[in-house]
Amino acid sequence: MVLFFGRFGDSIGHERLYLMGLGGFAITSILCSTASSLPALEIFRGMQGITAAMMLAVSLGIVKNSFPKHQLGKSLGIYSVAIAAGLALGPAIGGIIEGALGWRFIFLINVPIAIISFIICYRVLVRNQPIQVKWDISGTILQFSCLCSLFT
Repeated sequence: MVLFFGRFGDSIGHERLYLMGLGGFAITSILCSTASSLPALEIFRGMQGITAAMMLAVSLGIVKNSFPKHQLGKSLGIYSVAIAAGLALGPAIGGIIEGALGWRFIFLINVPIAIISFIICYRVLVRNQPIQVKWDISGTILQFSCLCSLFT
């Protein structure tokens, strides 16, 4: 979905897609915390993954476009460290939260963070005009087919 959303972000605007993904991530986090069965949790986690792909697909482009060229290396370095820190610390923090409060709070902790992030991003990000992009429909279908064949 990251490849698809990268192109989709080009057509509607990276900032708009990021905000949609951030809002969707908050909503799907609430849904995950209220799941009453394993199949429901799996569906909601899948939806959460789609909204995360929306943000991931355009976040690097937003960082790249938000800083002048002489600060680009520094900004990309900070972006990379933030991603690495999240990947390194996330499981440990999740384990502590689960042990203290239960598995549902692992998802609920995302909600206030996403709301605060949404407010900040909505105020700070300049929403650029969408650009006209050419969609490679056959390439998109081929890409999805090849990726899906790896999982069956």
